[in-house]
Amino acid sequence: MILTGSIVNGVAIVVGAFIGMLGGKLLTERMKTAVISALALITIGIAMGITNTEFAPYRNVTRAQFVTFLWRYMGKPAAEAAAEFSDVPAGEYYADAVAWAVEAGVTNGYNDGTFKPANDCTRAQAVTFLMRAIAE
Repeated sequence: MILTGSIVNGVAIVVGAFIGMLGGKLLTERMKTAVISALALITIGIAMGITNTEFAPYRNVTRAQFVTFLWRYMGKPAAEAAAEFSDVPAGEYYADAVAWAVEAGVTNGYNDGTFKPANDCTRAQAVTFLMRAIAE
């Protein structure tokens, strides 16, 4: 399958990133599924890519990214106060998402007063975040 045609609203950047990453090789069924999934998440505003030109589908998802995906899926609800984690500075792309997640009971962070936003989100953490979010 060769991806061609015009795609609007920045989605072409993602397709280009996938094709560039694959070195022009034909896509396997698994790769096609990844491209379609990425395009769907971008189209509905859940995922944005890690830069304007890179989606990074083979990188692990961080705790900050996962909580941000959930927050966007839930409609970007506003929190009444900022999260009080020492490692979540105001102004970071994930600060509002983390504040919502704490207020909604999705996460409590760590006992040392941190959220560890750059840590990989484990499967156990992802399932816990999801279950708490849908129970909200």
